[in-house]
Formats: sequence, structure tokens, C-alpha cells
Amino acid sequence: MSLRYRPEIDGLRTVAVVSVLIYHLKVSVAGLPVLPGGFLGVDVFFVISGFLIARIIHAELDRTGRFSIADFYERRARRLLPALFAVIFASAAVASFVLVPSAMIEFVRSSLASIAFVSNIYWFFESQQYGARSGLVQPLLHTWSLAVEEQFYLVFPGLFLLGLRFVRRWLVPAGVVGIVLGLILAEMLTRLHFPFSFYWLFSRVWELLAGVLLAHVMVTRPGWRDRVPGTGALPALGLLMIAAGILFMPLGWHHPGIGTVPAVLGTVLVIGFARPGAPVTRLLSSRGFVGIGLISYSLYLWHYPVYAFGRILRPEPGVWDMAAWLALSFALAAASYRLVERPFRDRAAVPLPRLAWSGLAATGAVVAFAAVMLATDGLRARLPGLIAIYGENEFDNAALRDASWGPLAALAAAQGHAGSNPSWPSAFERDVGWFDPDAGTRNILLVGNSHSKDMFNVLHLAADRLPGHAFARYGMNDRGLAGQLPDLFAAPNFAAADVVVLSFRFQPGMLAELPALIDAIAARGKQVAILLNTEEFRPLHGRPPFDAHVRDRGGLDVAALNALGWQMRDRDRVAPLNARLRAIAAAAGIPVLARSDFICDAQAETCDLATPDGRKAFYDGHHYTLEGASHFADRVVATGWLDALDR
Repeated sequence: MSLRYRPEIDGLRTVAVVSVLIYHLKVSVAGLPVLPGGFLGVDVFFVISGFLIARIIHAELDRTGRFSIADFYERRARRLLPALFAVIFASAAVASFVLVPSAMIEFVRSSLASIAFVSNIYWFFESQQYGARSGLVQPLLHTWSLAVEEQFYLVFPGLFLLGLRFVRRWLVPAGVVGIVLGLILAEMLTRLHFPFSFYWLFSRVWELLAGVLLAHVMVTRPGWRDRVPGTGALPALGLLMIAAGILFMPLGWHHPGIGTVPAVLGTVLVIGFARPGAPVTRLLSSRGFVGIGLISYSLYLWHYPVYAFGRILRPEPGVWDMAAWLALSFALAAASYRLVERPFRDRAAVPLPRLAWSGLAATGAVVAFAAVMLATDGLRARLPGLIAIYGENEFDNAALRDASWGPLAALAAAQGHAGSNPSWPSAFERDVGWFDPDAGTRNILLVGNSHSKDMFNVLHLAADRLPGHAFARYGMNDRGLAGQLPDLFAAPNFAAADVVVLSFRFQPGMLAELPALIDAIAARGKQVAILLNTEEFRPLHGRPPFDAHVRDRGGLDVAALNALGWQMRDRDRVAPLNARLRAIAAAAGIPVLARSDFICDAQAETCDLATPDGRKAFYDGHHYTLEGASHFADRVVATGWLDALDR
């Protein structure tokens, strides 16, 4: 196979990378997302990559009669690593001034995963964590696709060479079977567990194999295109298929899987049937398309950290912000292509020993930076500006979130167990009885997701001032309530409870299940109560109101912040749900408890986003810090808030 340069492939790279860039901007017009299927650009890249690797192997075998896997990996290292390290180094420099400690820990871990080409696995597990930060502010999230390709490259060349040597005549049917089975597997995994399917190689192999099979057929079936009817129109059809998916397909619609087929097949049609001088070839080979295609790798690498840091600095970006991000991405990509990519691909300019030593040095620098940040827990001292304006308050909300699980973790640790989980029972909650059978207390079991944790913290911190009461917590998910009941009913804490308080962040979809849940619990002799949804607060300038207030003013004014809290209540979400919860409770004849009673003062028109001594009460729009829980505990005791359960 000839390795002649095909400019239309660079043009196809342009279609892919521009689609991804616009998709990641998250632009909407009249409420509709622009290029909702722009993520398919990555799938176009996968097909191109599969095609090129098989093309390279065939061309080298035809030219020399052998294929050097060592040379192949050297070329991959020259192609991928220098620009990747440049992006990581630049991102680390910006991160040092921008990221709070918990985000810095995530950044350095992701940088280690990126250079090890396992970031797809890292991001899969990271995305499953409770309270995971939005992927839009993770500078290296996009490296998952590089990891998928490199994992494929680790096993494919050797297997392909063995196939060419021993079963060459069967490679085409084997490739077809592999693609079909891979597509079926992708569709199944997407339906069973979308994040797993999205990030792992298993659901992407068929896309890479589609490119491989195309290249192999072009070598082993000379004149094959002449036997296909209407070949002149197929590149245009392929480009239309790619465009249709990018323009209209939403994320999650059978992707990876059946929904990815148009983009994959369209890419195959363009590459396989493009002929010199044809309209699609001329379009994709035009100067603009080829120019962007040449820098597409650097453009893909640079755009995501530019966007991520941009969103951290400007959580509510405008059109001009996004235009600046795009311009900066292109500028950095052009410089990276000229100053990093091209020199390192030139073996004369950068011989193999120099490449190896520079790679080791770069790896050492990334590891050393990560080690410092991990050892210092993100090095809080590098952010003196935030320390100054926040004073005694913690500016890292993830740290406050983690600390809010401390009381439950301490109780569990005292019994030799791990801490609690947001939406399912820990072993300590499921298997251990917390209530003292000889204490003669009224035992109250809080059942629900992370909001039951918040309420448990409030009551636990008030327990010594609420004589005659004892409290326990049991984690439940707000989906599929009926399926979780057998474990709940088998828990020792449920058996010993006098009152079961349902304490979720109630969603509209779960309200239909609620009456049956109440009846099932009441049928076992338990008093049931509903804890209404907590007050929730809309973000201000893209941040929780406390943080926006402190950053805007350069400090804290408790009275002004709490007055702001009243204005920032998310009544559109909370009030209708709480009205429906009151109706459900009235129909069942059970009491309700309103958290707004101890959070807000309707007469003064304030909500306590900060405690009287100036501590942050919420670490996001609806979860309490430990300081907030302690303050609310004081209010619970002072107002007799819990008396509703004793009437």
C-alpha cells in the first residue's frame, strides 16, 4: 500500500476536531445545543487511527518485508508524548494559581494517569464518585481518548502481524465478525452501564477495527471499489452521515453503539471512496481544512484545559469568553505544532537517545510535581489570596463535603467499620444496631440519601440537648425504593426504631413510589414522618452564594450574605415538591418536618448561609457543613423543632 499523503484525511480530521471543540463549548441557541453530537468527532478519529495503523503496517511490509514494532512505538512516542507533556506542564503552571487543593489532587492524579495512558480507566472510576466535580472543569479529562487508542496499539500490531502471517485469507471475514460483535457488545454495555461503555476500550474496538478492515481490504482486494455501485456519490453520503450525527444526535442515544454507526460508516465511506478531483475530496483537501487538520492533535490537546480553566475562572462564560477560548486554543495548537510536534517527529533533529532522555526527564517532572501536591494535600499555602479573603473559612468545598461525613465515619470506626455512603447503606448501617435497648429512648431512624446525612449531623450534634431521643441513619437511593426495602427491614436499626423519618432530596420521579413506601414501613409498626426538602440556593455567578459573596466583596458580611440567601432560594424547585410532599403526608396521616424552620427566618427575610460567628453553613447549594449543622442543631433545640414527632 502506498503511503502517499492524502490531504482529504487531514480535512476529515478538521471535521472531527472542530465538532469536538464546539461541542465542548456547550453553546446553545434559543435553548437548543449547537452540535449536540459533536462528541462523535472522537469516533471519527478512532476510525482514522485504525485505518492509518493498518496502512502503515501493510506499507512497511510491502516495502521491506518486515515490520518493526519497536520503530512503530518510537513513532507513536514522537507523535504523542512531546505535545502531551507540553500541555501537562502548561496546565500544571496554571493549576498552581487556580485550583483549590482537592481539585489539584484530582489534577495531578489525572496527569499521572495521562502519561501512563490509563486515564480512561481513571476517569471512569472518578466519574462514579459521589459529588464528583463536573467534567467541564477537569483540565485533562479529554486524555481518555488517547488512552483508548494507546491500549489498542499495545495489542493490535502483534495480533495483526500474526494474522497476516498465518491466517491472512481469513482476516477479512474475521474483521467483519469482530466489528459486528464489537458493535453488539458496545450496545449492550451502553444499555447496562453507560459510563463503563463510554470510557473503556471494549466499546470502541469495533470503531478502530472498521478503519483497520478498510485499509486491509484496500491492500488485499485490488479494484474492490470498482465492484461497488455508485462509488462517486459515497463520499458525499459519508460526509452527510457524519454531519447528521454531529448536528442532531444527543449524548447517550445508543452511544457507543448503534447510534455511533452513521459516524463510523460515514468515515469509512469518505476514506474508502474519495477520489482525486471529486467534490468531497476537493472540499476536504482545501487549504483551510488541511491546515486545521495538520494541527488537529495539538488542537485537541490544548482546547480542553483552556476551556476548563476558563470555566473555573468564569463559571458563567459569555460569548466573548468562549470566542477567546477558541482563539487561544488555536494559537496554542499552532505554536505547539510548529515548536513541539514537528521537531520531535524529526529523527535528525531529535535522535532516539535524546527523545528517550527527554521523555524520562518529563516523566520525572510530572511525577515529582504530583508527589509534592499529594504529600502536601494540594498545598493550600499556594493560594494566599483566597486564604486572606476567606479567613477562618474553608474555601475548598470538596474538603467541607468530605468533612461532613466525619461524624458517621467516627461512629463506624469505633465499631471497626468503614464510613457511610451517600445513597446506599454501609455495612455499619445495615448490620450493626446503634440504639441502646436499655436506654428507654425514642429511637429515630433517618432514611435517605446524602440529605439524611445532613439531618443526622444536625440531630447528632444536638443529641445531648434532646434527652429521651436517640438517632441513627440508613442510606438509601432515591430510585427503585421498593427493591431496597428488604435490606432496610432486615437492619437492626429498623427493628429497634420507633420513628422512621424519610429524609431524601426528593425528586419528582420518586413521589409516585412514596405512598407505597410509607405504607410498607407503617405496616411494620413504625411511625413514619417526612422531612421536607431543605432550602436550596441558586448559584450566583456560577458559584454557591457564600463563595460568590466572599469573592465579590473580598470578605464576609454575615448580615448581607444571609439577606442574600433569602433572595437566592430556589423556590421554583423546592416549593412545588414540598407542597406535593405535604399532600402525600396528609393523605397518609403522618407528620412532616420542615428544615426551612431552622434555616430561614421568614419575618426577617433571611436564610443562614453563614452562622452568627461567620462560618460557612452550606458547602454547595443544599448540603450543610459541619459548622452549619452545629448552628442548625442550636436552632432545633431552641425552637423545639423535633416536638412534631412526639405529638
